[in-house]
Amino acid sequence: MDNFNFEKSLAFCPHKFEKINLQKELKRKSVIFVFLSLLSFYFSFCAVINVPIDYSTIQAGIDISADSDTVLVQPGTYFENINFNSHNITLGSLFLTTSDTSYISQTVIDGNQNGSVVIFESGEDTTAVLSGFTIRNGFSTYGGGIFCVLYSSPKISYNIITGNIADNGGGISINYFCNPIIENVKILSNIAEFYGGGITNWNQNNTIIRNAVISNNTAQRGGGISGSGIEIVDSEISHNTAVLQGGGMKLSGLVSLNNVQIFKNTSIGDGGGIYASSAEISIYNSMIIENISYKNGGGVYTKDISNINISNSNILGNQAVYGIGGGIYCDSSNVIFDPLNKCNIYLNYGISGNDFYSNVLINVVIDTFTVINPNDYHTLPAINFINFISNAIFNQTDQDMYVAPNGDDQNSGLSWSSPLNTIKTALLKTSADSLNPVSIFLAQGIYSVESTNEIFPISMFDNSSLIGTGPNETELNGGGERQVMHCLDIENVMINKMTITNGSIVDQPGNSFADGGGVSCIRSSIIFEDVDIISNNCDYYGGGMYIDDSEIILIDNTIESNTATMGGGMYIVDSNINLNYVDILENSSSYSTGGGMFINGSVLEYQHGFVSTNISNYGDVIDVGLSSITLKDVSITNNTTQSSGGALSLFDVEALLINVTVAHNSSLGWGGGILSSYSSNLTMINSIVWGNTPSNITYSPYLFPNQTHVYYSDVDTSNYSIVMNDNGVINWNSGNIFVDPQFFNASDDDFRLTEYSPCIDSGTDLIISEGDTLLNMPQSDYWGDAPDMGAFEFNTFNGIAGDMDQDGSVNILDIIIMVDIILGHYPPGYNQLIAGDANFDNEIDILDIIIIVDIILSSN
Repeated sequence: MDNFNFEKSLAFCPHKFEKINLQKELKRKSVIFVFLSLLSFYFSFCAVINVPIDYSTIQAGIDISADSDTVLVQPGTYFENINFNSHNITLGSLFLTTSDTSYISQTVIDGNQNGSVVIFESGEDTTAVLSGFTIRNGFSTYGGGIFCVLYSSPKISYNIITGNIADNGGGISINYFCNPIIENVKILSNIAEFYGGGITNWNQNNTIIRNAVISNNTAQRGGGISGSGIEIVDSEISHNTAVLQGGGMKLSGLVSLNNVQIFKNTSIGDGGGIYASSAEISIYNSMIIENISYKNGGGVYTKDISNINISNSNILGNQAVYGIGGGIYCDSSNVIFDPLNKCNIYLNYGISGNDFYSNVLINVVIDTFTVINPNDYHTLPAINFINFISNAIFNQTDQDMYVAPNGDDQNSGLSWSSPLNTIKTALLKTSADSLNPVSIFLAQGIYSVESTNEIFPISMFDNSSLIGTGPNETELNGGGERQVMHCLDIENVMINKMTITNGSIVDQPGNSFADGGGVSCIRSSIIFEDVDIISNNCDYYGGGMYIDDSEIILIDNTIESNTATMGGGMYIVDSNINLNYVDILENSSSYSTGGGMFINGSVLEYQHGFVSTNISNYGDVIDVGLSSITLKDVSITNNTTQSSGGALSLFDVEALLINVTVAHNSSLGWGGGILSSYSSNLTMINSIVWGNTPSNITYSPYLFPNQTHVYYSDVDTSNYSIVMNDNGVINWNSGNIFVDPQFFNASDDDFRLTEYSPCIDSGTDLIISEGDTLLNMPQSDYWGDAPDMGAFEFNTFNGIAGDMDQDGSVNILDIIIMVDIILGHYPPGYNQLIAGDANFDNEIDILDIIIIVDIILSSN
């Protein structure tokens, strides 16, 4: 069944939209005919009061009427807030007498934002009828459009209820022992501050809703409907939005849904289609399709010992964007499937448990699922599901998959000659374990919602790799609307050779859980190699990357031009991180700290990289707290902050800096270079701290004292560049100098050393302190008699470019070493980097090989 098309997939559904709509139309015409016949008989015995002919206002007509009378309203707009006041009458427009539905929109009761537009509060029964109006512009605590309360049970039919606002029940509020009938209505574009944008129904009511369209309503909870004691038949609930729970509906108590289409509703929190709590819900012959939650339960979210009985229904294409359980999320509840009238659940999407999450045992008895043998990626955890699945959309494979922008998700995906179109489909079709890891290969091109219908964020599973063709060739583009990649509870995963860009998580109420505009890694173990993370945004933490409780290795990456409130480039908490040849450039934190990096409670090892031109509008550019960090061969230059810590801020940190350049950073507060606070312990070896403003090293004057140990380093101590605030000591050990390091071109962010620099050969290759070896550098890592100070070893190898093995000549053996370095077999030492960097761009790549080959050929 791999040749899959979503529209064709509706053939699996026991009821199609077209069939439903035809049945509804025939039923509607039959009802209208019977209704008009009865109405003609009724009018022959009861008084008819005409508005505005007999009375100028609708309320005056109601007040003069007796039970069983009819108040017939001519077309027009009536600015009134009306109350039936216990009159069991029929109030209607000319639709009553003509069946012409145009009179519904022509006859408007406008509440003028002066309370509920229509009120039933005096025990009216179902002979109190409201029919044929547009009810709009109400504004109330309960029921902006219609308020039904205290044993009132009217019949509300053939109305449009739109543009009303309330705290609860934007369109309609039903409260306390009411049994109304609501049929053939459109409840559109109403707003509730708290519950039920379209309808709220609470406190022991029994409400029947038939042939209704409830659409484009908004609330905190229950965008379309909120409540209990509801029977909904032959209705559509679509395009509603909830800020916290239940985009379509938030339900509890007894609820019955029969032939209901629930589609394209959105919850910024949980439950895109339905949010059920302490509920007993029966779902028959219904569709829950393409709903979205930004947390858990794209289609259905159920909790608190709810029971959902579901028969002959379909849960398809729903998304839990940053959560789990794309189709169904079941928390301590029970979902019971009809074994005879089977359901279909497939192609739902989440970070994990794409189709189903349950923390209790579930018997899944259905006709069609995404795959026959689901794993944790489909049903989380798979051990909690007993599956009785008849058919599958995809045949699973344990082979590598191939994806291309010009591919087709109906292809097999097993070769470049038959590639898939979307990464998500490849992930759904693939199965892996520790003995049989799989790779998904991406062809050159852009993968986005717009160009390839990709679904973001991409979420991987254990023992898998995602491999492109290179950062300048393969691009995952979030379109400025979604996070690009979200990794949750996964291990043994590699992301390789691509650019991750244009991811975004915007500030939405209830959505503060979502961090990492480009990439989020939570409780995961992942290697990112040759990946550029560029121009992503998060209104919370981690513009480029958010890393929490994870073990992450980054090799040969660029993290550039990302923005966030905190941690513009990277936000790292409670994790072990290894960075090797990683450049962190031009990132920014907009309202808080960590323009380049925010690190807390973590262990960081960072070798060979640039941290440059990052901006923190408040706080520190590299903000480190309660952590242990080692930086080696790292250049931290030209970063700025509007507050304190222009380069590096340490809060209760053990920090070791080896061959680090901290230069020309600035702050408007303390510590243009390095700021130490709360008993931080900093050791610097072979490093340069120079030209930072207003100071190079600063101690916070508050709380516990700090220590700094300096070996063989060049530190500017002039003009108040060291500010200790009587809160600690600096131990100036052997080999330090205090003179201009003579950078090559600092104004152009080039902090290499000139040939006249006093820092050349002024470092050391061995430091032992109190029995601990802080540094033992092999000779292959430096040129000359001793290491240089700072991040850039000066080239003193007699000008033999390409002599990778230092044998005094350049030949094919040197080319082999360069190829191994480019392929990532091992990182170069500094001598190899200088020898192989023939075009002086501070990296070894194919362009350097071309230059070296020309040198070899010209020498022959």
